Amino acid sequence: MTLNNDLCAIALSVASGIGGELRNKMELPPVELFEMLGGTSLSTQPFIAANYPPSAIETAKVIMEKLEHAEDIHLLHYWNDRYPKLLRQINSPPVALYYRGKIPPERSVAIVGTRKPSEYSRRVTRIITENLVSAGFAITSGMARGIDGEAHADALACGGSTVGVLANGIDIVYPSANHDIYYKIIESGGSSLISEYPPGIYSGRWTFVRRNRIISGLSIATIVIQAGVKSGTLITARYAAEQGRDVFVCPGGALDEDFTGSHKLIDEGARILYDVDALIAALTDDSQLNLFHVDAVPVIGCGSQIIRYLSEKSADIDTIIRECGIPAHEFQEALVLLEMDGRVRRKGNILSVI
Repeated sequence: MTLNNDLCAIALSVASGIGGELRNKMELPPVELFEMLGGTSLSTQPFIAANYPPSAIETAKVIMEKLEHAEDIHLLHYWNDRYPKLLRQINSPPVALYYRGKIPPERSVAIVGTRKPSEYSRRVTRIITENLVSAGFAITSGMARGIDGEAHADALACGGSTVGVLANGIDIVYPSANHDIYYKIIESGGSSLISEYPPGIYSGRWTFVRRNRIISGLSIATIVIQAGVKSGTLITARYAAEQGRDVFVCPGGALDEDFTGSHKLIDEGARILYDVDALIAALTDDSQLNLFHVDAVPVIGCGSQIIRYLSEKSADIDTIIRECGIPAHEFQEALVLLEMDGRVRRKGNILSVI
């Protein structure tokens, strides 16, 4: 198969250990960039290689063949004119996207929150979603149980568009509880499912973290309905802040532990969502936006421990795991994130900070 932009874009998206170099040169066309960064010597990221060939270009060929035989799964990569403009602006835009349905619209607002919402939060989600849809906004969320699923279902119920961002391959329905929502989105005609993972790839803890930057990156603002102290929703909010997008938070009752994360975001500078009309006004009038920013999204989990260990030296993976006392599965999850973010470089079994 002759090299072309689509094939090389997919190969770059699955290649291991090129995150930082890739982001710094994305103004180049994908064929040129592919050859510059290693060409046919590029290997497939380990978690993808479990289902695909070890060579990045061979993996790309297999994916292209799958797409050719799947009428309703489409490719959208960074160099396409139709690639979402807002997503192109973020620090680590996905190189390749796979979608079913319609290409995500530009006027989108993210609604996120806990997987175990209160009835109050379900009601708030419905009210906010209905008003945003009436104002012409699509609703973006992460297809998880709880608030995500509620937001998708509410948007569809009132005739609006919704974008479901998956933490697994575009062909995998997860969680099973959202099976009906998954297919309603595809069948609606105006909504979409989207993923940066090729067909056949199952989710892991770190894929949900990576997915969150896409949820916020596709949206002009992120609304947090309900978040506890350890909620993954906080990661989405902080990605939004790092991306320069507005963050609105629905407050809960004083001392309510189910809203501890929400209240922490407000304390850090997020806007309190107290009135739907004020929300719509802010989203439709740039002069009313009051963004809050952080320097960067923090390294998640044991990733910071790995970065500290590598700050003064390179080391082999086994030594890092042993001396840092990190469980092997947690180490592998963190390593994939660090590689994809371009924070570390792997040569064989040796890691170093970029």
